[in-house]
Amino acid sequence: MPVKNEEARKKFDELFKISPGFPELKKSIARKIAIDLNVNERTLYKWAKKFKPTMQTSNRMVIKCKGGIDDFRARYDDSVIIPQLIQDGIEKYLTLNGEPAWMIDRDFREACGVAITKWRRYADDFKHLQASKDGQTFWGHPNIIDEMRKALNR
Repeated sequence: MPVKNEEARKKFDELFKISPGFPELKKSIARKIAIDLNVNERTLYKWAKKFKPTMQTSNRMVIKCKGGIDDFRARYDDSVIIPQLIQDGIEKYLTLNGEPAWMIDRDFREACGVAITKWRRYADDFKHLQASKDGQTFWGHPNIIDEMRKALNR
């Protein structure tokens, strides 16, 4: 029996090489092939499962690379994404009609689109643009933050 199985396996492998769509065996086709090769249908499915990995390395498959590590970090690493959102927010929200402006911390966080659970961890890196009084934190444009601090400390 093992000799027959080996011969059937070789024929089966040839079918895979000839027809790239063959791995998705349909019931009626699998039954016919099983009868032709004189093997059990389940055996065909096992062979198909084992054969699929070798098909993936063929010339026909297109591998879709997304980019390098910098691209990956820019898409998924909070330590890259959130500081960039804050930096963009500084340029976008801390100006009003071309003039330097300020915002309350909560409003600035919401405008930047950062979750409250991640905000403080990264916002503390921008202390040079923050001023506080009575537990309230304010964000100011770099051109006016020193004046804001003076006004709060009077």
